Amino acid sequence: MSRDRDDAAFAPSWWKRPGELLAAASVMLVVAATLIPSESAVSDGTHVVWIMAWLVLAAAGLVSGSRGANGRWRFGGTETLVVLFLVMHSASALVMLSAGEPRLTLNAMWLWIACGLLLLATRQWFRSPRSQRALASALMALAVGLSVYGFYQVGYSDPLLRARYAQDPEQTLRDAGIDAPPGSPQRYHWESRLASREPIGSFALTNSLAGFLTPCLLLLVYVAGSFRGRASNGWPYAVNVAGLTLAVAGCLVLTKSRSAYGAALLGLALLALTRAVPRRRLRWHVLVGVMAAAIIATGLVVRLGGLDRQVVTEAPKSLTFRLQYWQATAAMIADHPWFGCGPGSFKSCYTRYKLPEASEEISDPHNFLLEVAATAGVPALAVFVFIGVVLAVQLRRYEASAAGAAYECAVADTSAGAVYSGALIGFAAAYPAGWAGGLAPDPALWWVAFPAAAVTLWLLHPWVMRGTLPAGPLVVAGCALLTNLLAAGGIGFPGVGQLVWLLAALALNAADHTGPERGSRSAGPPRRRAGWAVAAWGACLLTLIAACYITMYRPVLAARRQLYAAREATTASLARERLSRAADADPWSAAPWESLAQLEWQQWMAAPSDAQLHAFLATRDALLQRNRGSSTIYRQCGDWLLAMFAITRSADLGREAVQAYCRAVELYPHSGILHAQLAWACHVTDARELAREHAQEALRLDALMPHSEFKLARQRLVAEQLGAVDLPARDGQGGLNAEQLMQRIRNVKIP
Repeated sequence: MSRDRDDAAFAPSWWKRPGELLAAASVMLVVAATLIPSESAVSDGTHVVWIMAWLVLAAAGLVSGSRGANGRWRFGGTETLVVLFLVMHSASALVMLSAGEPRLTLNAMWLWIACGLLLLATRQWFRSPRSQRALASALMALAVGLSVYGFYQVGYSDPLLRARYAQDPEQTLRDAGIDAPPGSPQRYHWESRLASREPIGSFALTNSLAGFLTPCLLLLVYVAGSFRGRASNGWPYAVNVAGLTLAVAGCLVLTKSRSAYGAALLGLALLALTRAVPRRRLRWHVLVGVMAAAIIATGLVVRLGGLDRQVVTEAPKSLTFRLQYWQATAAMIADHPWFGCGPGSFKSCYTRYKLPEASEEISDPHNFLLEVAATAGVPALAVFVFIGVVLAVQLRRYEASAAGAAYECAVADTSAGAVYSGALIGFAAAYPAGWAGGLAPDPALWWVAFPAAAVTLWLLHPWVMRGTLPAGPLVVAGCALLTNLLAAGGIGFPGVGQLVWLLAALALNAADHTGPERGSRSAGPPRRRAGWAVAAWGACLLTLIAACYITMYRPVLAARRQLYAAREATTASLARERLSRAADADPWSAAPWESLAQLEWQQWMAAPSDAQLHAFLATRDALLQRNRGSSTIYRQCGDWLLAMFAITRSADLGREAVQAYCRAVELYPHSGILHAQLAWACHVTDARELAREHAQEALRLDALMPHSEFKLARQRLVAEQLGAVDLPARDGQGGLNAEQLMQRIRNVKIP
């Protein structure tokens, strides 16, 4: 292939074609979604701009496609089932909207819709084999960039943060926006995370980074093993790609993610068994070189402390935790089989089923199948699984793509330059999009990950222009990712979950040669779409854009702006005004009302009055209306009311505090500290029989809890100064811990 054809990939005319712009924009969104921390996408709406951008981009693609600019539309069985699944998932969200916090449910619903649109868009805009290779190279470049950034975290930024924390713990926590009093479980987990040596990349969890790196590593292995000979410029190119592969593999090892290790090993085995990497190219000296490099890399990782025996010895404990999560989730599914608990409501609903010995109040069940069933219902899970079945049947039915992969399409061919530009622009776009969503990426990504990604794109360019990418490696990468998600979860995180949809679409495109790629290079003039179909899809997309703008985009951004302004308020009246504006801007969110209730409570504590009490109770009621299923919210309300009771000794306030704690216990029946707090509230309000009952239950649950940081002996109760229970101070420490108080209450004699 001539050099002129290579250079054509960077021709400046690509941006003049609508299809090129759409492809570049979609790659930009894929990269930006990965760089913005994904774990808060539902809880904080960090990806609100990304979601709206996908809806607008889909509408733009429809307008462009209606003119026949992108060839024949691809909409078959898989795409139909994806749309059906999104409808069922959205139906679950609407039916269960008031069961939890509506804001989280709406955020999760729109997030899944955006991921579905990603699959549909990839099917239309990346038809030619070259464009598919360019998109795959963008993913691999992003993985290399995040791997280099992971090394930067382990070797520089994390040690620097540990040193700052050692000098001034409280200021470091304030800078991080974390409220973790000494001795609290929150402080324990923060210090444990700080002491760990696992990289997290642009994510908040190391398992998320490992989940992203796993499929990209397998694609790099395929490129290194399959693209050789004269087309690859010989051994120098092989060494370069091997270096990229080892960088990603090294970072993956540093994550200590056992599920990712297993998924990667499974993927490597599948690459060998399916002959995705031709065996004739894997000569003995190549295998020896790869094994030697892997051994050296592993030795360096162990030497640096990134891999230790705890990875193996802690495996049974990790599996035990997973089984606890899955057992509780299975009970949740049994109680909510048709619509689930609602997207975004898993965490609040999970506490009702959490086992006494389980430690974490998890946000997902660490299994993507259980997550879909628990949040959207068993019927939605059946459709989701059927998507995979139909996808496998389609891939089986299509011809082997090896011959077609070398056949370049002259119609609707997205150039590599468009994909590269979109990938690099995605690094810049992530900052304003993340800032608008309330969580901008780390600036260090720009000078650490961006250069590594750009160099990777340049190194992979010969493969993009002259290599092959059949469906096999893409299917293997997708299977490895799903295997990891079976034990680690995270399909609801856009940075990880979008890969599932993206790899599925690329595999279909790589195998599907029924379009222009299969026949003559002159496929004839593009056909216009049927007017009724364009009108129907257009009406649907416009409705989605309007609905998303009304229910998520505008309220989330407007409320966040007012919440930030309230934090900067210099007076209580100004803060109250701005929080009220935030509550009006987002009627589905509980966050403004929680801040308002806390403000009114603080005002009452400073100057008790009937008027201020009524203001507090009104905001408290509004808060509970917007988050009916959260034990945390009810506990917070109980804490507020019990502290007020400690000042006034009002029977009404005491009774309301007990009612709030009772509801919290109902929503979280296996929480020892909640039973203890309820027992204490009952004791100080003279409900002694009920107090002793819950004290006994608190001590029973505490005996079942194996995790020391959650033991009652390490926790204190709200308003512990109340009541007639007394015990001498120990070791110079005044007061009693929760365990001591429960023991005293249990032994109180009731007349």
